[in-house]
Amino acid sequence: MNLSKPALFFFVLLLTVFKVSAQSTSTVVEYFVNGENGLIRKGTYEDVDGTPFMYNKFLPGKAVTTTGKVYDNIKLNYNLYDDMLLFVYDTSDKAMKFEDQIKSFTIYTPLSPTFANGYPAIDKQTAGSYYEVLSSNGKVALLKHQGKLLNKVKNYDATETRKFQDYTNYYVYKKNKLEKLEKSKSAVLTALADKKTELDVYLKTAGLNFKKDEDLAKIFDYYNTL
Repeated sequence: MNLSKPALFFFVLLLTVFKVSAQSTSTVVEYFVNGENGLIRKGTYEDVDGTPFMYNKFLPGKAVTTTGKVYDNIKLNYNLYDDMLLFVYDTSDKAMKFEDQIKSFTIYTPLSPTFANGYPAIDKQTAGSYYEVLSSNGKVALLKHQGKLLNKVKNYDATETRKFQDYTNYYVYKKNKLEKLEKSKSAVLTALADKKTELDVYLKTAGLNFKKDEDLAKIFDYYNTL
C-alpha cells in the first residue's frame, strides 16, 4: 500500500493518538483497615499515567509493629503517593492498611529493601513517613525517601492528562536530626566532617561511585567503623 505524504502523516498521527490514549488508565484505589474492614480512603485516578505504588503488584514481605509484632510472608506494597504501607491476603483482595502501627517493613525482592519510620519531620515528611534504610550500623544512618507527585501534562492538542512523577531525596540521620544530603563527594565529606581525613584515604582506593546507592552506603558503613 503506497501512501501519499499527507496520508502518511495522518496515519502516523492516528497511531500517536492511540498510543497516548492507551497509556492512560482509570484506577480506583480503596483502603480498608484490617480487623475493622472500614473504608478509610477511596481514590479515583482517571486518565493517569503510571501507578501510585512502588511495585506493579503486591509482593511477599515482612512488617514489624511498634510493639514488636511480626507479620511475615504477607503480600505488601508501598503507596508512594499517599506514603502508606498496604497489604493483601490474596491478589484478588482489596488493599488494606494495618490496624497496628508499622515501625518497619521489608519487601522480598533481589535487593530486599528495608523501610522504617519514626524519624523527625522534615520537608514534606512527618514522623510517620517511611525511609529506605541504606546504612544504619552505627551512630550515623543513611536514609532514602521516595515519593510520587501527581502532575498535569499538556498534550500536543492542548488537552491535559495527569501523570505520576517519581522523586527521591537522601538524608543523614545523626544526633536525632535529619539533614538532606546531595549525592556528591563534597556533600558526603561535609556531612561526615569529623572523619574527613580517614575517609579521604579510604576513598582514594575504594573506587566508589557517589551516584550509586550501594556505594554511598559503603561509605557510611565504613564511617561507622571508625
